[in-house]
Amino acid sequence: MKKKIIVVGLGVLILGSVLIIPTIIIISMANNPPSWIYTTDDEVASVDISANGEWIVANSIPITTLPSPRNLMVFKKESATIQWTFPISAYPSSGMRVAISADGNYIAATDFYETIYLFDTTSGTQLWNYTTTGAISTIAISHNGDYIAVGGHVGPTSTTRIYLFNKLSPIPIWNTTDFGYQVDISSNGEYIISANTEDMYLFHRSSANPVVNYSIPLSSTLIYSAVISSDASRVAVGYHDYHLAVYPQLVETQSWNYHTNGFIYDVDISGDGSYIVAGSGDDNVYLFDSMSSIPLWTYQTGDEVWSVAISEDGNYIVAGSDDDSIYLFNRNFSSPLEIVSTNGNIRTVEISDNGRYSIAGNSEGEIFFLDRDNPYFTIDYLSFYMTFIQYYAIISALMIAGLVISTFTLRAIRKRREVYKEEILEEERLSIEFIESLDKEYKKWDEKNGTKKED
Repeated sequence: MKKKIIVVGLGVLILGSVLIIPTIIIISMANNPPSWIYTTDDEVASVDISANGEWIVANSIPITTLPSPRNLMVFKKESATIQWTFPISAYPSSGMRVAISADGNYIAATDFYETIYLFDTTSGTQLWNYTTTGAISTIAISHNGDYIAVGGHVGPTSTTRIYLFNKLSPIPIWNTTDFGYQVDISSNGEYIISANTEDMYLFHRSSANPVVNYSIPLSSTLIYSAVISSDASRVAVGYHDYHLAVYPQLVETQSWNYHTNGFIYDVDISGDGSYIVAGSGDDNVYLFDSMSSIPLWTYQTGDEVWSVAISEDGNYIVAGSDDDSIYLFNRNFSSPLEIVSTNGNIRTVEISDNGRYSIAGNSEGEIFFLDRDNPYFTIDYLSFYMTFIQYYAIISALMIAGLVISTFTLRAIRKRREVYKEEILEEERLSIEFIESLDKEYKKWDEKNGTKKED
């Protein structure tokens, strides 16, 4: 009986722990600083985040048909409180871009009126600005902010031009025409990739003459996105003709290419060039090992995927879709870790180096800061709590079943012990009877043969 009480008590204790611990976890999550949202009046055009996730920068473009001032906005990860702003002239559907150095010390930004700005992140001080001779399309900054690459167009002929700056001066180190309007830069600023509608080039920061002129397939008439890994070991490019291609750093021919069923709107590559993520007009997110043209996995969203980013270590991916959702993935699984529903098309996303923090902007002016270790569960709180209710129900049912089985098992064991005891007693009784019968037989034999029994 005592053992039964002990077993039942342990069962109740375990059941209570199973029910109480998740509740404590939920309460702890509710008390942690939540992921946040900041809402502007315009479409969010571009976002970026520092390597450690401490600093976030974003800008917006007006929904109206006329150019008007809009603010460059800088945040810290702790809250949606703006640290400082700077007025940027913006135009609907313009290519306004922002970039923050990985160490978080510098912010580079562009406006519609051909101007490039460099800021000190902490103070918001404008360090310098430079006015180009045409619209700017892309901007990239090295890890420590020492080098800034800019791509755009020149004048009414739309001749492309790229610029390379040092953070210490608004005078370009060099600039050159006809080599592209899309740019990216390696972590140390040593190599710059540039692309235009039909060509792609690799530059060393020491010269305006390209080191490599990459061979582009004749069918690929428009490049949507081109990136270089932090260590400059790989280049990835997404084409208008539905192809994704990968190039070794100093080799002009492709390692491989992969054909999707839609435009490749955006690509990104891990720091060491090992993993590549692509967002396609066929609604899919694709993840590749850079050594193979066979996807590690694909995931279909509800609409076109316009923006993707992969963490520096290649372990986490964030994607933004026109189905108004943000998707966060672990590299090893094709199912999202988290899906955040918003009120507008997600057109720009970025992720911190370790993949813990993500930032995204949508067409309705919402800026989302997401912490992987503290999910933004209030967006889908019902399903979140329903998951735990189901968890409680399943565990409770298992524990009750375990207690019932334990009770019947104890009864069966006790009954078996009683039966076993009776069997032993019966064997002892039979043994005694057998010995007594032998003794009687011996006495008869002794009397018959006239021998004496010795004591």
